[in-house]
Amino acid sequence: MSIKINNKKEKAQFEPLIPNNIISFPRSGQHMNERILAEFHQVNNIPYKYCELYNCCQRSPCKYNSVYQKNHDFDLSLKIQPNQKYLFLYRKNKLEQLEAYYRSSRNNKQDYKDSNEYLNLLKFCRNKSSYYDSLVTKFVNNESENILCINYDDYLNYPSKTFHKIINFFGLNYSFDYVDNFIINRDEKIQRRNNMDKSLLIKLTKDLNDIL
Repeated sequence: MSIKINNKKEKAQFEPLIPNNIISFPRSGQHMNERILAEFHQVNNIPYKYCELYNCCQRSPCKYNSVYQKNHDFDLSLKIQPNQKYLFLYRKNKLEQLEAYYRSSRNNKQDYKDSNEYLNLLKFCRNKSSYYDSLVTKFVNNESENILCINYDDYLNYPSKTFHKIINFFGLNYSFDYVDNFIINRDEKIQRRNNMDKSLLIKLTKDLNDIL
């Protein structure tokens, strides 16, 4: 993929802590962030290796010494180490997060007009509720300087600002103007692919008030 950068390339010293952990609740921008990181590393000739964990070494830290490692921390067993960095991606709106996760499990073929489908959604949300709460508590409520939490909506609404914050957190010290130009000139635009129907959100808020 060819990306045009108008301003002069900057050089940044990159000394990653191995691995740089990218933790996320499913369906909160992990794959989008992975693609952007890969392109940025490629454009700037920075060594890049991304561990998918579940389809790679299935261990943490990555045995192949990857620069970044994906993890959903499903069993909440990941220990936060002081010599590693942790980017946490999530959606602040719990119901939007859980519905997006359910939608993904159905390959976007859900039909909430079907009463059984809607009941399955409610059951799914209740089953995953404690996982969401625990993950948010573990990372968002943690004041450690080696944790950066990014809300999915912020990534969509302020992509340049958010990505600049991410790469600086990981030790890539580029100016905001350079990053902004990179984001603007990417072929793939950062945008929401699926919008949750407002009427569905209102209904879920009422029916799942016990987990909010």
